[in-house]
Parts: sequence; C-alpha cells; structure tokens
Amino acid sequence: MPDDLQFDFTEGETLDETQTELETAAPERERLNLREALGRFRDGFRERVDVAALPRAFWTVSSVLALLTTSVLLAVLIGVAVNLFPLVNQLNQNLVGSLYNSFVDMDNARIQTTIPISAEVPAQFDLQLDTYTSVVLSEDVYIEGASVDLRTGGMVITGAPTDIKLPKDTELPVHLVLTVPVDEMIPVVMDVAVDIPVNETDLHQPFQNLQKTLLPYYIWMWSLPDNLGQALSGQK
Repeated sequence: MPDDLQFDFTEGETLDETQTELETAAPERERLNLREALGRFRDGFRERVDVAALPRAFWTVSSVLALLTTSVLLAVLIGVAVNLFPLVNQLNQNLVGSLYNSFVDMDNARIQTTIPISAEVPAQFDLQLDTYTSVVLSEDVYIEGASVDLRTGGMVITGAPTDIKLPKDTELPVHLVLTVPVDEMIPVVMDVAVDIPVNETDLHQPFQNLQKTLLPYYIWMWSLPDNLGQALSGQK
C-alpha cells in the first residue's frame, strides 16, 4: 500500500468496509499519477523543442530541396540544349539531306549499259524479185532455129533461120521477175548499247514524290540554329 494513502478507522467500521474503500481509491490515485507523468513529459518536450519554430524549419528545408531540384533540372536542360543542336544538324546533313540529295541524283541518273544478244531468229517469207541484171554463161549454149537479121557489106538478110552458139563466159543482160520463198534460221550476234534517262521512265514520278515528302523537313531542319549561341541570339 502506498505511504501517502492513510485511512482512519472510525468506530463501528469493519475490516471489509475499509478494504472496499481502499480498492475504490487506488484507481483514482493511479489516474492522477498518469496525468502528472504526461504533464511532466509535455513540459519537458516543450523545453527541448521549440514548437513555434517547426513551421519555419519545414519551409526552410522545403526551399532548399526545391532549389536543389531546380538547379539539377536546369543543369540537365542546359546539357541537353548544348548537345541537341549539333545532333539535329548532323541528323539533317547525314540522314534527311543525304536522302533528299540521293533521290534527286537518282531522278537525274541515266541507265547506261551494253546488252549482248546471241540468238537465232526464224525467217519465213516470200522474197519478190523484179530487177535487171547480167548473167554469165557457165558453158556453151546452143540455140537452134533462131531468126537473125544480118547486115554485111551491101547485103541485108532479114529473118534468116539459123543455129546460134553462145560461148562460155558470155554476159547476157536479163530482167528477173520471180518470187523466192525463204524459210531459214538467221543467227543474230550483236551488242546493243542502252542509254535511258530515268526521268523519262515510270520511275520519275515516285522519285519526285519522295523528294516532295522530304523537302519540308530538310528546309525546316536546315533553318534550325547550329548551336546554343545561335539559338540565344536568334541568328542562323
């Protein structure tokens, strides 16, 4: 039993009544001790920590963190800006510009080559001949019962029947009119030179469409500044 709890026994009180009174007073005393302990803790906490300064400290920490975050983001943006313009310039020159110039060159190109041909071509037709030429006799030719006219000295013989001998190698003028049938396989061996401008073929329009597609991007990227200094000054 705590020392500060004292009870006076009066006349007529029994031991049971006194015990009941103690059991009732003990919880009340414990609650009082707990309240005193909490009060002492609160007073001690207030003495060690300045509660009024907590909002100011919170805003100070928040400001420092915000400043650090902004500084890091600003440094990242500056780094990206410094490297972005050269990257865009290289991209325009090596990719977009190269593609555009390649399509222009392809549209202005010419297809030049030599095609070797080796084949047999069938020839089936009738050859019409109507020409004057000379033929040479390959042997002596005898003409019997020919009618000849002779003028010799003062004598003239007209329509005299006779036999004529035409010796070998005699040239005779003739008029040839005949049809010669032709049915042969003609061998063809030759090299054919080819020179075709691309802009005169069906490839011209696709190359033109590709150039029109890339040209706006090429011009836009070319107009961008080459570095951060040009971007800040507004001059290309």
